[in-house]
Amino acid sequence: MKTTILITGATGNTGLPLVKQLTTEGVPVRAMIHTPEKRSMVEGNTVDIVVGDFKKRASLEQALKGIESAYLVSPPALDQVRDQTAFVDTAKAMGVKHIVKLSALGTAPDSPVGLLRWHAEIEDHIRRSGLKYTFLHPHFFMENLLANAVKFT
Repeated sequence: MKTTILITGATGNTGLPLVKQLTTEGVPVRAMIHTPEKRSMVEGNTVDIVVGDFKKRASLEQALKGIESAYLVSPPALDQVRDQTAFVDTAKAMGVKHIVKLSALGTAPDSPVGLLRWHAEIEDHIRRSGLKYTFLHPHFFMENLLANAVKFT
């Protein structure tokens, strides 16, 4: 089977369910994970696993080789713009045709929230890249509340 979809953040809150859904439907995917220890989370018959690092172009080139579409997500961090725009540039150079970027509701260049401005900057970079794109702007994930859960005994 030909691998055509790369899922970054493949062991995360959105990447892992996406890998599972696509493989359930028989779609071959390449799962980009950051640490080899998480390999068992995404192993399966149609999953091609690659360890990748947004800061290392060679690892991105390896992850993107032969890929037509990519799901782009990374943890919020001060270097998110640099990491994701480097990913987009590498994807374009490697022949990727379409990027699906997980962004956020309220993404705008003039947002008072830094993270939303970063997403807007990355989206603008993707638009200017000439690649086809889909931007996802979810409002909130209930899973984010789990860290705040208190165990009552």
